[in-house]
Amino acid sequence: MGTSASILAYAAALERCLGPPSRSNSEVFGDDVAYWKQFECQQWCIQLARAETTHFAESRVRDIVVTNLRHSFRHCLDPDVSVREAAQGVVVNHAYGGLGFVNELIAEAMPSQMRDLMSTGGETQRTWARMWVCMQHFEDLLRALTKPQRQEWVCLLVELLHRLQSTSAPLAWATNQKRATNQKNVIDDLKLFWRADGDPVRTCADATQQLRALTRHPNFEGVRQNLYSLLAC
Repeated sequence: MGTSASILAYAAALERCLGPPSRSNSEVFGDDVAYWKQFECQQWCIQLARAETTHFAESRVRDIVVTNLRHSFRHCLDPDVSVREAAQGVVVNHAYGGLGFVNELIAEAMPSQMRDLMSTGGETQRTWARMWVCMQHFEDLLRALTKPQRQEWVCLLVELLHRLQSTSAPLAWATNQKRATNQKNVIDDLKLFWRADGDPVRTCADATQQLRALTRHPNFEGVRQNLYSLLAC
């Protein structure tokens, strides 16, 4: 899975295998044995990420899974949206039923990617799609996140909300409907962290203060009730 071509090929094969309609290996891969073997290797690696016991040493299992995941993390930031979506699918498959070290690795990688994207200085509309990829794993990983990691995510998401209030972006991005949709997506993710924390008002005091201030901002009029709902969690 080291190249964008290989991750796209895997995603295409997986889609054909799962259907509908359901297809046999010969229908999916034809006479391309190398393609079939590559697909089987990726499937095996994902199963390895979930296996409680194997015939391999634990260190070897970690090396294989970590290497595969890191390739996928890199592709999650690819300029090509189809590559990003394919890589995200691989990461999600690792997270679903993944062992503790697998989810810990994903939990560490996603905020790091988010920070990198937010520090580029580019306009938010140009990086939104890539940031959205990083935000797709919360529900799967919430249990794996430590309290400091949850707080870090809250800070990142609140900062992103601030960026989504700007009206200086091009018109296609700055329309109220588009802005409100993305603001709502961020607020919905914040709710996951709010509900996972026993006392978010205290542990995320600064974020809470900033969110209360945003309820009075005119560019958050379309999601004001969503903000109130978040703060009431």
